[in-house]
Amino acid sequence: MTLGERILQYRTARDWSQEDLAAALEVSRQSVSKWETDASTPELDKIVRLSEIFEVSLDQLITGSEPAPEPQEPQTPPPVESIPETPAKLPAGKIIQIVLGGVFLLLGAVLGILLLLMNGGHITLILITPLLLCGVICLSARRRAALWCGWTLFFWLDYFLRISVGVTWQILLINPEFRTEHGLSVQSSVAWFLLLWIAALLFLTAVSYRKLRLPPGKENLCKLAVLLAAVLILCPLLSRFLPPFIALYGLDMGRFLVSAMQLILLAWAIVLGAAMLRHYKTQRGA
Repeated sequence: MTLGERILQYRTARDWSQEDLAAALEVSRQSVSKWETDASTPELDKIVRLSEIFEVSLDQLITGSEPAPEPQEPQTPPPVESIPETPAKLPAGKIIQIVLGGVFLLLGAVLGILLLLMNGGHITLILITPLLLCGVICLSARRRAALWCGWTLFFWLDYFLRISVGVTWQILLINPEFRTEHGLSVQSSVAWFLLLWIAALLFLTAVSYRKLRLPPGKENLCKLAVLLAAVLILCPLLSRFLPPFIALYGLDMGRFLVSAMQLILLAWAIVLGAAMLRHYKTQRGA
C-alpha cells in the first residue's frame, strides 16, 4: 500500500472529505487529491501534521508498519456475558435533524393527499415540493442541512412568486424605475424581502465555510475570476437574450434556472474569496 492509499484510508476512516482534510492542513483540495492518487508527495511538515491528525506514528503513515506490541502478562479474559454491548449513539443534533426530516415528509404527504381530495390540480405539486425536498435534505445531508433547506425554500418561493404575481428579486436591479414608480407597494416590498433573504443566505453560506482556507494561487484566482465573470456578465446576458424553450405553468424555466445558477455561482465565489483571504491573513500573521 502506497503513502497516498494510506492517507485515503485514514481520511475515510475518520469520515472526512478531502475539503475537511485540506482545511485542517491549510492546503487546497487538489493537493490532497494528488497525494491520495500518488501524483505528488506531501512535504515533510505536512507528513508530520498528517500523523498528528490521524493519531498514528510516522512509521505507520509512511511505511504502513505497525508498532511492536508490548509484552503483557497473560490475563484471563472476562466472560462474554460480562461485556455489555453499548450501541453507538447519534448526536442530539443529528437526531433532531432526522426527526425534522420525517416531519417534513409526513406534512408533505398529508398536504398532498388533502389537496388531491380537494381537486387541487397542479397547485398540489407546487405546495408540497418544498416540504418533500426539505425532508430529503434533513435525512440525507451530513452537515449544513438548515442552510440547504434555506436555499431550497428561497428558490421555491422565488418560483412561486414569479408564476403567481410576477415579482422577482431581479426586478429591483434590472429596472431601477420600478423602485420609484411603485414606492413601498406590495410588489416592491416582496422584491425587497427576497433581496434581504438572498443577503442572509449568502452571509450564512460564507460563515458555514469559515474554517476553509485556500492559498491565493494562480489556480484559485482564475476560478474566482471565472465565477465573477459568469455572475456579472454571462448570466445577465443569458437572462436577456436566451429564447424561451421550456414553459412550466406559464413561467419561462430557462430564465428562472439562469437566475438560480447566478446566485449559486455568487455564493461559490464568496466562499472561495473568503477562504483565500483567511489563508492570506493567516500566512501574514505567521
